[in-house]
Amino acid sequence: MVNSRIDPARGIGTTCVSLDAENYKAFASNAPYKWLYQIFVITTILVGVLAIGATINLVRGKANAYRCAVVALGLGLVIGGIHMIASEALRGSSMSANYNMYINAFTLLVFLLFRIPCIWAKVDFNHVKGKIDGGSAAGSEMSVAGVLTLTVHIWVGATHTMGGVNYTDVWHTQLTIAGWLLILVGSAFAGTFLLELTLPYLSTSNQRAKSEKMSQID
Repeated sequence: MVNSRIDPARGIGTTCVSLDAENYKAFASNAPYKWLYQIFVITTILVGVLAIGATINLVRGKANAYRCAVVALGLGLVIGGIHMIASEALRGSSMSANYNMYINAFTLLVFLLFRIPCIWAKVDFNHVKGKIDGGSAAGSEMSVAGVLTLTVHIWVGATHTMGGVNYTDVWHTQLTIAGWLLILVGSAFAGTFLLELTLPYLSTSNQRAKSEKMSQID
């Protein structure tokens, strides 16, 4: 879930302001500082790519995956903080940059809490217990990402509506398709690995029941 609030899309979403601020009334005051927002776009995309890699490595239980995730979250927090301060100073509002930064800070806090010894012993990302744990984690995250994609026009619509147009809903069809694909593929992932986990148990239970029945007959 590292990349839930630090992702390339977040950086790409700032492109309109960084290249064409003067054509958006709410961002016209940013026009002389487009270079600054272009830096935000580039750095956020780079950190987003790092976060995606960290998420994949967390699922796979790779060495240093947790450290990479914390670094990505830390960088995202710093960049998001600068972005929020700049927007507040230039246009008197930092939405939705502050929303992103708060979620980023919360996620980083959760990851730091994981290092408490009694918690770390149960969630050590460097020791994923086989492909079942990794597969179910990947499937769950994809499903959550799908739900967020399907509902993005609702939970961030208020901060992305200008002139009566909700810009998060412009690509409604594309986002709907992407969201449902994530949910379906994620559910298939999680379901497959759940079956791999439960089938051996069911098989063992059936064999035990047959053995007990044979013992009773004897």
